[in-house]
Amino acid sequence: LTGGNDLSHLHNAKNIAPERDAIENALLTWSSKKHIPVLGVCRGMQLMNTFLGGSLSRVNGHVANFHNIKPIDGDNTFKNYQKVNSYHEWGINLQELAADLKPLAVAEDGTVEACTHKSLPWLGLMWHPERDNGDSKNLDTKLLKNFFLSF
Repeated sequence: LTGGNDLSHLHNAKNIAPERDAIENALLTWSSKKHIPVLGVCRGMQLMNTFLGGSLSRVNGHVANFHNIKPIDGDNTFKNYQKVNSYHEWGINLQELAADLKPLAVAEDGTVEACTHKSLPWLGLMWHPERDNGDSKNLDTKLLKNFFLSF
């Protein structure tokens, strides 16, 4: 699930695509029944969260920016990451994260930057590994390779 439009149910959302939301929610329903791996990038992670009952809030300083992330609870997946890119106006605070999602890394402001589903093969990233990510590009390649090869 890629980045792009704001989710259509959000108050004051811009550039919405309700048809896209409906299709991607149907894909998540299918994926959850069949245990199909899902990678959610930016909007994709937001959709995964709201699909599972979580919510979103507007965030400042996350559009066309780079910021630090830190791993949560000793998770080593992101221990070597320093800065990641950021292109989103909506974020997920820890208390807004769906109960079925486990946070893996947060930004300095406490918003969730990476998560995984507790029982399904889903990974969410708020940054864009396909875009310039500075020193983290090689880490992104390794992360995605490991994610997809684990199935």
